[in-house]
Amino acid sequence: MFPRLWLALVPVWSAWSGSSGQRVDSWNDLRGVLSDGLCRYGNTLQCCWGWNLEHNRCKPHCPHGCKHGECVSPGQCRCEPGFTGKTCNQDLNECGLKPRPCKHRCMNTVGSYKCYCSDGYRLQPDGSCKNMHTCFHANCQYGCEVLKGRVRCTCPSPGLQLGPDQRTCVDINEYSATSTGVTAALIKTQDPSVL
Repeated sequence: MFPRLWLALVPVWSAWSGSSGQRVDSWNDLRGVLSDGLCRYGNTLQCCWGWNLEHNRCKPHCPHGCKHGECVSPGQCRCEPGFTGKTCNQDLNECGLKPRPCKHRCMNTVGSYKCYCSDGYRLQPDGSCKNMHTCFHANCQYGCEVLKGRVRCTCPSPGLQLGPDQRTCVDINEYSATSTGVTAALIKTQDPSVL
């Protein structure tokens, strides 16, 4: 690319004067200003239409600006992620994209989005949601069962029942039932010689 360009620039090499009035006197100076948007007008090199000279380089000009992006060619913006529109001034609703970025709930924010999980689920670092209705999170003394999405602690034997906290098991006295008939039946069936 440079050899062809060199031949084209030899006549104007030492006499180039840009729109800023700068004079280029050496090949190194000329290489410093060469960029996209450089046009030859007769014996002079200047920034092309739609380009402005900034810091010895031709930079594209976007007349309306690029609010959340950069001007990449005259009148054309490249938007930052999360923004859209001709001047990158419109928020992109990521929650409306397919595939959706969140598995459960998605809330659009300016330039981004935020994932939320349904009740009973916890947001994971990868953005997925994990069911919290598991025995691991229930903190039961002995064990549990999950029925219809609800965790219920269980006790391992008939002589134990769930305590007031619904997590620990307490010993119940099976022989002192509230019914006096059951107590009387237990006494009648015992061997008199043991008493």
